[in-house]
Amino acid sequence: RSNCQLFVADVSVEMLVLARLCSVPTVAVAMRGRRDDRPHTLGYDVSRAILAPWPAETQEPLPNRWRDKIITVGSFSRFDPLIDDTSATHGRSGINNVLLILGHGGHEVSYDQLTEAAASTPTWHWYVLGVSGKKAGMEIKKNLTLLGYIYDVWPILCNADVVVGPCGAGTVSEVAAARKPFIALPQ
Repeated sequence: RSNCQLFVADVSVEMLVLARLCSVPTVAVAMRGRRDDRPHTLGYDVSRAILAPWPAETQEPLPNRWRDKIITVGSFSRFDPLIDDTSATHGRSGINNVLLILGHGGHEVSYDQLTEAAASTPTWHWYVLGVSGKKAGMEIKKNLTLLGYIYDVWPILCNADVVVGPCGAGTVSEVAAARKPFIALPQ
């Protein structure tokens, strides 16, 4: 006999169905967008509840059979436990800081656009996550720092005056946890 009393699955319909076949109640983590294909329908149908990590006010229309199962909990982030930790902010330079987050999934921001943004905002320092190195012939401005890939972005988020980046759920949640203004770039 299993001691599992509830199984929560993020994305995996196969795991939801396996747990239900083992008589374990399941909860599916919802994803944005239209999810009426057969796998998503099966996963949501076999689940006792559907957990939606966004505010109820932003919930898209759902089929009636899922409406009573949906539990909207608002956004959450890996940084939520650090929200009240002010030790991450340190040594403010007096210059305004922009943090541009560019992820693994590809983006449409060119090196030329980075240098142009830095050149046109001389009183702001641009820190760019997800881009490292220098393209051949690229002039790096003194107010532009390419940080590359950094796992612990919390201290960088806390020191930013404004964050710019793709509007994926992870980025939005982490910027919200840092309580920073955000300019979303659909990518």
